[in-house]
Order: sequence, then structure tokens, then C-alpha cells
Amino acid sequence: MGLDESLKEIAGIMNRLSARGVTKGYALIGGLSVSVWKTPRGTRDIDLLVSLDSTEHIDKFCKALETEGLAPDILTGGLGDPVPYLVKVSHKGIPVDMTGFDYGYSSFLPLMFQ
Repeated sequence: MGLDESLKEIAGIMNRLSARGVTKGYALIGGLSVSVWKTPRGTRDIDLLVSLDSTEHIDKFCKALETEGLAPDILTGGLGDPVPYLVKVSHKGIPVDMTGFDYGYSSFLPLMFQ
């Protein structure tokens, strides 16, 4: 399965999680998002910005990912790290990195989809 197919399936999973209230929304970031506006760049992963009510809900989010057949791994950064939490999964061999959670991005999510 290629990157395009994985992106479609991951989007379906994230849409279901949003519909169930697990997330407040998500946005594509990283190399794939840049490819929409500029010359496509070579990338082999999917990067998502995810909005949750708070970082306390990361466990609930990860359990929901498990119900979708994914095996999440939570990585935590050090003190002062601009990315204190990163949830990594692999979807049919394609790495998916998810960050954001509750850093105040939720107010920007509607703008990201315009």
C-alpha cells in the first residue's frame, strides 16, 4: 500500500475519532501538506496535528487508535521541548507521527481547513 492510500485510510480513522468526540480535530502537516502548495517533496511519512481537550486525554486517544487496529507509541520530550508529546503509529508500513494535542492550536484548526 502506498502513501496516498494510507493517508486516505488514516484520514478516515481520524474522522471517525473526531465524530466520536475523541479528538477536537486534526490537520495534515509536514511534507505532505507542503506538497499541496509547492513542488511535491519526497516524504515517506504522514504528520498530523491533533487537537484534544487536554494532554490528559492522550491515553484515551491512544486507546481509540488501538480500537482502529493501530499500535500507538507515546514519546515524551524533555523539559522545555517544543514537542513534549509525540504519538507514533505505523499504518501498513507507513510511519504516522501525531503531535499538537492541547497547545492552543484548536482555535487555528478551522482556518487550516480553508
